[in-house]
Amino acid sequence: MGIQIEPEITEFGGFDAPEADETPVDLVLEFTKPYTFEDETYTELDLSALEQWNAGKYCSCEKSYRKTNPTSIMPLSETEFRLMVAQRASGKPIEFFKRMPVGLANAVANMVLIFFGQ
Repeated sequence: MGIQIEPEITEFGGFDAPEADETPVDLVLEFTKPYTFEDETYTELDLSALEQWNAGKYCSCEKSYRKTNPTSIMPLSETEFRLMVAQRASGKPIEFFKRMPVGLANAVANMVLIFFGQ
């Protein structure tokens, strides 16, 4: 027989959720290769504006996304939505993100996911 571990039950009869990771996420993504968009070369992307977002800003972004993707069940799981969030946080045009090499676009999308997944 294996060892069984009983979950800790709170005074209200529920279970304790795991502690949230309090490690801050660095919201400046340094590119491994320079990225050129419309004759300007970028070596990093600053998404620190995400720290100022509230639920209303997030919901507004989600609402805009659902207008063109009405069947989306979990927008945050989709790269296109995460790039839209990055676009709104950075102030760069959406084309800036859509023209990125796929590896860089995935790095940006993952940064957004990690931030909201804290």
